Amino acid sequence: MRAAFEAEHERRYGWREPHAEVEVVTVRVAAVDPGPAVDLAAGGAPAGPVTGPAVLHLPETTVVVPAGWAGRHDAAGTLVLERAA
Repeated sequence: MRAAFEAEHERRYGWREPHAEVEVVTVRVAAVDPGPAVDLAAGGAPAGPVTGPAVLHLPETTVVVPAGWAGRHDAAGTLVLERAA
């Protein structure tokens, strides 16, 4: 960890101080678990309603439906998502 810190410090500020103390002040971690993938029917629309958490793998994009949200495709094929009651 120290070597990585020194290398990044030198890259960012142009110098390093190899014998100085290093203090870790904040460590942040992020994780995303969007849930299971949803099987799509022919034509790219889900076979039924979508309830989050879910991932929709569409032909041109990927849609993540968070927990607490649900949706359906309207007559035009637009995905309409609403916060679940």
